[in-house]
Amino acid sequence: MRLKWSIIAVAVVLSAVPPARAQAVYDAHTELEMVSGVDAIVAGEPFELAVRMKTDPGWHVYWKNSGDSGLPVSIRWDLPEGFQASSIHWPIPERLEEADLTTYGYTQGVFLISHIVPPVTWTGNIAGIKASVEWLAC
Repeated sequence: MRLKWSIIAVAVVLSAVPPARAQAVYDAHTELEMVSGVDAIVAGEPFELAVRMKTDPGWHVYWKNSGDSGLPVSIRWDLPEGFQASSIHWPIPERLEEADLTTYGYTQGVFLISHIVPPVTWTGNIAGIKASVEWLAC
């Protein structure tokens, strides 16, 4: 099977909480959506924010250690002033074998979760949060 490579960057905006979900976007054989673990942000209280990735059948995206080939997914959060984001919490990947290459990634989709901490002084009711996501779909 011949591998097809696509590199894409996309910005997803969560413009208000609630709703705690941004409109899904589709590119490079992958659907992306930002999903929150809360209905409302509370000053100083951490919450989970995920980028959900779902690939077309026969395609996959890579884990943080892609193996013999590939590039890991990268998420760069653009947060309101004072907000902080943890690194990505990576689910256990699948082992993918192709010819003489062993890679690690996700064929069924994945939620890449970060913990977001708003400042204790935050008083807003709308949080403009963006995620710039780079990935390789094969």
